[in-house]
Amino acid sequence: FLALRRVIRGRPEITCAGREIRSDVAYRALAILVLSGAWITATTVILAILHPEFPLADLLFETVSALSTVGLTRALTPQLGDPAK
Repeated sequence: FLALRRVIRGRPEITCAGREIRSDVAYRALAILVLSGAWITATTVILAILHPEFPLADLLFETVSALSTVGLTRALTPQLGDPAK
């Protein structure tokens, strides 16, 4: 968001709380955000295709939980088939 603000304001540097953030760090964070979103979307769609009987919200929760390695579950994992696991 800070990189977007920098572009909108036409400034050459990214600043937050009076400190400068290097552009390569901001772009790396943006790349991680975009790739994570794409991975979550693709995985959730694949799970929805493999298991249409489960609610999409539960499949999304399982996907985000697995990517973030938080260990939370909606108790779907044991019910998933081998390709989905």
